[in-house]
Amino acid sequence: MLKSLNRGISAPIAIIIIVVCALLAGGVVVYQYYGMPKEEEETSKEVLTDETADWKTYRNEQYGYELKYPKNWYFRFTPIPESFEITNKEDINNSLSIRTPLEAAGSAFINIPFDEDIFIADNIPAKKKTELLQAGNYKWWCIVIQWKYKEGGVIIYDYPYEETEETDYLKIFTQMLSTFRFLE
Repeated sequence: MLKSLNRGISAPIAIIIIVVCALLAGGVVVYQYYGMPKEEEETSKEVLTDETADWKTYRNEQYGYELKYPKNWYFRFTPIPESFEITNKEDINNSLSIRTPLEAAGSAFINIPFDEDIFIADNIPAKKKTELLQAGNYKWWCIVIQWKYKEGGVIIYDYPYEETEETDYLKIFTQMLSTFRFLE
């Protein structure tokens, strides 16, 4: 009896075992690929929409930049040379102005201590200051962004004071700032 165990398995039986194992392994792979229920693919693919697609565009060829702004805002040049302002028609206390070149922006916007370094328009370095201002009982936020690229300039964004950090005013400003770009 010991001699028959030492001989091992005969060649035809070994081939049959290998074939059966291969068929079982193949069957498992085929079942996993075709037979198992697949995880449901997301049928509602997120569609990215450009929320600024229907906005107006201000383009300044002289200083080489452009900016998009909501269609429910109005544009006007200000008495300050080389400056313009766009204002929310629904809230006149919400406005954005740009003053260029930097030397014409006025010392109030040049010599201020900025809070942070940021990047605007294709990674152009800029400085940012956010400050709560008050006149009588009225409070508002003022964001000033200064850049020195080309002739430089400042973006001034004012919006009414609210207790919360995140507001629709900031969302609109972020969207406008994301459309600001320098022309080549």
